[in-house]
Amino acid sequence: MPPNPYGDATLPTLLNDAADRFGPREAVVFPDRRLTYRDLCREGERLARGLLAPGVIPAEKIALWLPNRPAWLVVQHAVARVGAVLVALHARYRAHELEYILRQSDATTIVLADHAGPVDFLEILGGVLPTLREAEPGALADQRLPRLRRVICLDDDVHPGTLRFRDVVDAGDDPGLQPILAARRACLTPDLVFALLYTSGTTAFPKGAMITHRNAVPHGFASGERLRLAPEDRVLHTLPFSGTWGGLVIPLMTFSHGATLILTETFDPLAVLHLIERERVTVWNAVDAMLTAVLDHPDLERFDRSSLRTGGLAMTGGGRHGLFDEVVRRLPMPGAVQPYGMTEVNALALCPSPDDPIELRRQAGGRPAEGLTVRVVDPETGADQPPGRPGELRLRGTLVTPGYYGKPDETQAAFDAEGWFRTGDLAVTDAHGHVFFRGRIRETLRIGHFMVAPAQIEVLLMSHPAVAQAFVVGVPDGRLGEVAAAFVIPQAGAQVSEDELIEHCRRRLASFKAPRHVWLVPDVPRTPGPHGDKGRACGTTRSRDWRRRPSVPRRRSGRATATDRDRLPAVGHLLPPDGGHPGYPGDRGGRRLRPGHPWRWPPAPRRPRAGDGPGRWAHAAVAGRCAAPADARGVAHRPHRHSRGVRGVPARRSHAAGALDPRARSPAGAVPGRVAPADVLHLLGSQHAARPRR
Repeated sequence: MPPNPYGDATLPTLLNDAADRFGPREAVVFPDRRLTYRDLCREGERLARGLLAPGVIPAEKIALWLPNRPAWLVVQHAVARVGAVLVALHARYRAHELEYILRQSDATTIVLADHAGPVDFLEILGGVLPTLREAEPGALADQRLPRLRRVICLDDDVHPGTLRFRDVVDAGDDPGLQPILAARRACLTPDLVFALLYTSGTTAFPKGAMITHRNAVPHGFASGERLRLAPEDRVLHTLPFSGTWGGLVIPLMTFSHGATLILTETFDPLAVLHLIERERVTVWNAVDAMLTAVLDHPDLERFDRSSLRTGGLAMTGGGRHGLFDEVVRRLPMPGAVQPYGMTEVNALALCPSPDDPIELRRQAGGRPAEGLTVRVVDPETGADQPPGRPGELRLRGTLVTPGYYGKPDETQAAFDAEGWFRTGDLAVTDAHGHVFFRGRIRETLRIGHFMVAPAQIEVLLMSHPAVAQAFVVGVPDGRLGEVAAAFVIPQAGAQVSEDELIEHCRRRLASFKAPRHVWLVPDVPRTPGPHGDKGRACGTTRSRDWRRRPSVPRRRSGRATATDRDRLPAVGHLLPPDGGHPGYPGDRGGRRLRPGHPWRWPPAPRRPRAGDGPGRWAHAAVAGRCAAPADARGVAHRPHRHSRGVRGVPARRSHAAGALDPRARSPAGAVPGRVAPADVLHLLGSQHAARPRR
């Protein structure tokens, strides 16, 4: 294989080279404009000079908050040319996410649209910066974001406190700025950080992965080689620019090979079909939700899709059974591949070739990318695993981020003593050197002594004709430690029961792998990226009647306080309404707890009293099922002598007891209900929840 021509290149070097080689060819196609490679290079150079006028200096952080528009690419290249660092913001961020990232990244400038569709970016920013309207443009001073100085808006109208993007671009016509820009360019090296990409943050605040030119530029070219890109290719781009796949790998592999990037501001399946036919799209990279929307569109067969050749398909965040084969056959995309990647190591870090057998291409993973070394190790001992045995995937090489910005502790924890990046993902190798993703280690279930990948159960559930998507999590179990439970999104109009899906799995899986509980939900929470957020999946069933839901397996009691109630995360679908059970806070007919008073679950059973309604009777029945066995006189056993449970209820300690971290009392609160507090927190996957002791 010939050496990578961009092995030591920077982002401006790649674009300059592309402009020289492919100058008049189309680089970017958007509904209202088409840019050639010369246009893209010229506009990036002009804006770079314009950014020097208000005083942007090397290593300064410039946040970019735009939907998918050509301006994103122009700003990205301009920021790289002046030696600054681009902070990529997702277009779906809201005020609290925006404020956190602007503060954590030390951003001094934000470039944004005034609005996109129903989203008003200026209004959201105004909620974060109440002094914006009174501030002098370019000299913002707000205590909430003390480093932020400039707000640059793409709108042609003048907004209080902001600089117009057009004025900044026009400032680049000053010939006196060219020598300064040339000096900046001479100082650029491949190992300089040029972007901060923030992780989705499903269990914690997002972390900003530092991306150097060497991390991204050579990999862009190598990814294009892997997918067999050529100047004649036309690449449809529907993924957000704010991620490593959409913002780095796809544009760089396109530009390094002289191909054309077809942009859409937002994803719409009908618009995608129009573009595939009109622009003769040959490459489309997409996630499962996009693919199913296009395949299920009623006008699919009206459009000519014969030009499609290949593309990367991400299906690890959900997707119906057999979706990959359906894409290959029906879309059709004969050379489709299913790559593996993550923010810290680039998209397409593991990727097959379009020429590989479909048995390899339908699995997430493949051959490691150029410049990447792979190990699969036992997550507890660190010993290398033989082919066929799953373990933690660890990576090292030029594609791997040097660390997280402003988070030295998280950076240190992400790498082992030998410098291998801990992906936290479960993978397996084969005898030919292929590496395949099997699931998330943090999501991997430990059922008894067995490690079970939720993806295996999800794929089986989605093989049922009535299931559109499935998300499997672990819930506590007194005998096995934890068992599988599934949130299932049914197909539109399909009729299926929870018991039917459980039986579907029991017939096809080892008994310990079959989910004990299934909840039918209309949808699950989503991260700003394409994936389902399993940590918050519980919230999707809030509207369902909790009494009709199968109970989570009982765990012995943990200790909590009634005052923690107001600080519990949103888990209302697991909890009964206030006043629902005798002996709990809020029970009108039973004992009330004073603030701070500890309580125990389950309560002592009692017989229904006069005046008890059907709901109260149902609660008493639930309590009777969970309470201690009674003796011949009908009196429940007294608690163990070392326990401090409610009288009449055994509160023997188990590995769930004491699972409340006193340093993180806020989310570990206890609310009366069918599930012990530790169980709720385990199901939520909260970052603050202490794991059950073993």
